[in-house]
Amino acid sequence: MPIDVDFATIRPWGRGQDTGFEELCCQVARAQALQQGRSFVRLGTPDGGVEGYSIDASGAEHGLQAKFFLGSPSIDQWSKITSSVKTAIKKHPNLTAMTIALPSDRADPRKPNEQWFMDRWNHYVGEWQVRRLLGADGGIPLHGQVRDP
Repeated sequence: MPIDVDFATIRPWGRGQDTGFEELCCQVARAQALQQGRSFVRLGTPDGGVEGYSIDASGAEHGLQAKFFLGSPSIDQWSKITSSVKTAIKKHPNLTAMTIALPSDRADPRKPNEQWFMDRWNHYVGEWQVRRLLGADGGIPLHGQVRDP
């Protein structure tokens, strides 16, 4: 059953609302990992591109990066997400998947000649996957997804 959450009013934790959102996402990711028989490692700051990651029996890592950007990310915010993805790829050689957690749903009205959140999401995920597939930062595919914690 979906829960209606207003992330704009999330309780600050540590530095502020952004770290409160990160902590919430990590707690959800930890619960999901444990439910699937995987361990979860929570990282501090600096985080090497991920707030934490789960590890499966083969040693493969599934990273989590949380960004507290309300609404569709700006160009500067997309740059920050991309920087985290690049860092995660570089610092985590066992990374096989990555979840980008954002506190917003992706608008996707599919209007001609307009760029919406989902269009930009697909553009950036494509860039991240090409970077991985071409071996610029590694050699394994990266899967992006937005989850509402």
